[in-house]
Amino acid sequence: MLIVFAVLLSFALAGGLIWGAVAAWGRHERRRDDDVEAVARSLGLTPDPAAKRAEARTLLASDLFGFGSGGEVTRLFRGSSDGFDVLLFDLNVSVAGEVSMLSGLRLRWSGFGVPTFRLRREGLLDRLSGGDIDFHSHLSFSKRYLLQGEDETAIRGTFHPRLLEQLELEEVEAEAVAGALLFRTARAKPADLTGFVQRALRIASLIRSQET
Repeated sequence: MLIVFAVLLSFALAGGLIWGAVAAWGRHERRRDDDVEAVARSLGLTPDPAAKRAEARTLLASDLFGFGSGGEVTRLFRGSSDGFDVLLFDLNVSVAGEVSMLSGLRLRWSGFGVPTFRLRREGLLDRLSGGDIDFHSHLSFSKRYLLQGEDETAIRGTFHPRLLEQLELEEVEAEAVAGALLFRTARAKPADLTGFVQRALRIASLIRSQET
């Protein structure tokens, strides 16, 4: 009888711990909802929860966010800034049974003509595999980033000296695809979201300036 009681007690304690962890995570996510919305509104963005599912399909079709087996947009805000249509979001991507939690930004503008490209931090294997578009005039950029795309001539025209110099000072993951410029970071703390958005807008402004 004592053994049965001990087993039941252990199950009850385990269940209580699991329930406590789930409840704590729920409180954390609700607090993040409030904190992220406050930051988004300070940037002139408003919630658009009804668009989460449709936007998730578009975002997961990109290389930047479509690297897993599926995903879900958990928060989404939209608005405009300095001629940009802005979409700020949290997105969870499923990868081999694990969840990768990301924050992202999508920017569009009138007359968007940026060639398709992918930009991210360069790793050792990337240096060995090739396929990188390098700029001998900006070796720091070339050592830091892997830049890829089909139309190398057009991409080189987009990545003008002022943009390359700014990217040497920044840490950016970006993709131009389907008439939009996408930026990605590990899920940002609310206090870091403003910096993430401002950094993306700086880079996008330099890219857009080459079109005018």
